[in-house]
Amino acid sequence: MSSRSPQARRYGVLLRVHLSFAQQAELRRWAREHDQSLSAVVREALARTLGIAAEADSSPALAALVAAEHALKLLETIVPGGSARSAQLRELAVAAAEARLASLRRELAGEES
Repeated sequence: MSSRSPQARRYGVLLRVHLSFAQQAELRRWAREHDQSLSAVVREALARTLGIAAEADSSPALAALVAAEHALKLLETIVPGGSARSAQLRELAVAAAEARLASLRRELAGEES
């Protein structure tokens, strides 16, 4: 048994479940195809089945945001007037990011059809 308290655990409790070999193979295939951990796939499948929202792992998104902000701050120090220019372009960047996300969602929706 882990010495960590339940509050220290990211997802709460550990649940041991017996699966058929076919179920395990299908879960592993799905995880590999969607570049997710087996645990994440199981949590998502349970959430869909039970009709509840799955807890998303925001660590990769946060890491990407920090990296982007770090690169931006470095550029602002190098480019003359970089801070002022960065502030001017922020809304254009947000609009471009939203457009890219919408485009990706459309592409993914087309693949699922």
